[in-house]
Amino acid sequence: MIKHPWRILAVSAAFVIVVFGLSLWLLTRDQQLRLNTALRDDLLAQSRYVRAVLREHWTDLGSDVVSDVLRTTQAYGVDVAVLGVDGTILLDSRVASEDEPLSGAEEIGHALSHGWSTAERQLGSPPSGYVISTLRVGTAAQPLGVVWLARPVWTLTSDAQALVQLIGSLVAAAALMTLMLGLVLLRVRQRLLRRVVEGASRLSVGDLHADLDIAGSDELAVLSSALNSLRRRLVTQLDTIEQQRAMLERLINQLYEGVVVVRGDGRIVMLNPAAARLLDIETGGDGISGLLGQPAEDCIPQEPLRRLLLGPHEVPKADEEESEARTSAGQQVPIVLEQTERTVHLLASAADMRLAPVDHPPAEQTGRVLVLTDVTELHRTIQLRTDFVANASHELRTPLATIRAAVETLLSMDLAAKPDAARNFLGVINRHSVRLERMVSDLLDLSRLESSTQRYQPEVIPVGKLLDDLYGRFAEALERKELLWDARPETGGPTTVVVCLRLLWLALDNLVENAIKFTDKGGRISVRIGHDGEGMRFAVSDTGCGIASADQERVFERFFQVERGRGGGERGTGLGLSIVRHAVGAMRGKVKLDSAVGKGTSVSFTIPQPTGGAHHASD
Repeated sequence: MIKHPWRILAVSAAFVIVVFGLSLWLLTRDQQLRLNTALRDDLLAQSRYVRAVLREHWTDLGSDVVSDVLRTTQAYGVDVAVLGVDGTILLDSRVASEDEPLSGAEEIGHALSHGWSTAERQLGSPPSGYVISTLRVGTAAQPLGVVWLARPVWTLTSDAQALVQLIGSLVAAAALMTLMLGLVLLRVRQRLLRRVVEGASRLSVGDLHADLDIAGSDELAVLSSALNSLRRRLVTQLDTIEQQRAMLERLINQLYEGVVVVRGDGRIVMLNPAAARLLDIETGGDGISGLLGQPAEDCIPQEPLRRLLLGPHEVPKADEEESEARTSAGQQVPIVLEQTERTVHLLASAADMRLAPVDHPPAEQTGRVLVLTDVTELHRTIQLRTDFVANASHELRTPLATIRAAVETLLSMDLAAKPDAARNFLGVINRHSVRLERMVSDLLDLSRLESSTQRYQPEVIPVGKLLDDLYGRFAEALERKELLWDARPETGGPTTVVVCLRLLWLALDNLVENAIKFTDKGGRISVRIGHDGEGMRFAVSDTGCGIASADQERVFERFFQVERGRGGGERGTGLGLSIVRHAVGAMRGKVKLDSAVGKGTSVSFTIPQPTGGAHHASD
C-alpha cells in the first residue's frame, strides 16, 4: 500500500512550483538578454537612419522632413535628442528633458571621439533602465553634432498586468501539475499493483514466460521479486520434468518391446511404435497420436491381450509396489498372433500402475501397463535348431545304418568264397564313409562361418589365376561327366578382385560341385566374373535339371534337397547352398538364385569392393 499519500502530493507540488519558478526565472532572464540585445541593434539601426536624415537637413532642423522622422521614431517609443558639438541641445523629443540633462554625458563624449556609442543606464524619475545609442554627425575632423536615441529596456515587471497573469498562470499550472502528478502517481501505483496481480494470475494458470518488471524497494517490488523467484524456480522444475518426460518418451519409442498403457476406463494413454508393429495396428494418417484416447477394445483385436490389459485395476500401496513389481514381472503369458505376412510369437505381461492426474482438482488415476516382448526370432532359432538336430540325425543315421549293415554282412560271410560280393560291400562302405566325411566337413565349415569371431582379411587375387585354379579343382569331374566348361571374365571386366580367398573358395566350390552334380552328360557349366553397381559379381550357371519355384525359397536351408528324381544318382549333404549363403554373408555380399525346371540354374553373388580395389582389363 502507499505510505503517506498526501505528504507525497505536497512534496510533489512544492517540487513542481520550485521547478516552475526556476525555469521561469531562467527563461525570463534569457528572454530579457535576447530582447535587449535585439533592442540595442534595432536602436542603432534607427540612429543611423535619423543621422542620415539630419545630415541632409542639418542647416534646417525645423523642416517637415525632420519633424516627420522625429514623430515616426517617437511613435515607436524612442526618445530622440540632437546636440551640437558644444553640448547644446538642438532638438529634443523627450517628455521630461529637464530631469535628465545630456550635456557632459559619457556616451556623448564617446560618440564625438569614436563615431558611435551604445549604453544601458538609468534615466528619469523614478529611474528606469534605458538602452542608449549615440552617433556622431559629420566627420571626426569636422563634427557637426550628436544624435542621441534612448528606449526603455525590456523587463518582466515592465508590464504589471502581464506579471499578474503570469503569476496566476504559474499557480494554476502548479496546481494542475500537482493534481496531474498525484493522479499519475496513483495510476502508476495502481498499474504496478495490477501488473503484480496479473503476474500472480499468470503463475496460477501456468504461464511462466516472463518476469514481472517492477523496480524499487517498496512492498510491490519485494512482492514482484518473490514472484519472479518463484517463476524461475517453477521454470527450472518444469524444464527438468519436461526433459525427463522427453527422455522417457524417446526411450519407450526406441524400445524393441511393445508398451501399451490404458486408464481405468480402458482408453489408451500410451502406445509405442513397437507395440503398433507387433500388434499389426493400423495407425492411419495421424500416426500413433491418433490412437491415444481411443478404447483399447477398438485398437487391440486379440482377445488374450485384451484380457491382460483390461483386467482388474488395483493400485498398489507404497510399501507393496516393490513386491507387486516383482510379481508382475514374472507373470508372462505366451501369445501367438497370426498376421498377414508372418506369425508373431510374443511374451505378454501386465501390471497395475498409478497415472499422472489430469483433472482439477487432481485425483488419483489408476491404469494398467502391458509389455510385449517379441520372441519370434528366438522361437525360429529354437525351431531351426530342433530341425537341424532332427535333419542331422536323419542324414547321419542313413549312411551309418548302411555301413553297419555292410560290416555285419562282411563279418558273417566267407570272404574267400565270395570275393566279388565282399568287394561290393566294401564299395558301399567307402561311398557312405566319404559321404559322412563330407557331411562332417560341411558341418564344420558351417559352424565356423556361424560362430567364428575371426576377421577375414581380403587380398588381391588375379581373376585369370582364380579361374584356372577353379578348373583344376573340378577337371576330373567335368571330364568324367563330359561337361563343357566355360569360365571367363566378362568383357572389359576386372583383372583382379579383392576378396577373402578362403571364403570365396567355400562359395565357388559348393556352387560348381552342385552344378556338376545336377547337370547331365554333355551339359555346360559356365562361370562369369564381372563388375556391377554394388561390387564384384560371381555367377555359376548350368544346364541341369533346374529347381521348382516352390523349392527355390528353401534350397538355402540346411539339409534341404531337391527331389531325388531331379537330383541324379549322386546325393549331397544338403548343406552346400547354406554354406554359400553364410560365406557370402561373411564377406558382406548378397546371393541371388535364378532357376527353371528343365532349363538349368544360375546362382550369383556380389562381393563389395574397396574403392580402387579392382583393376579392369583396359587399365
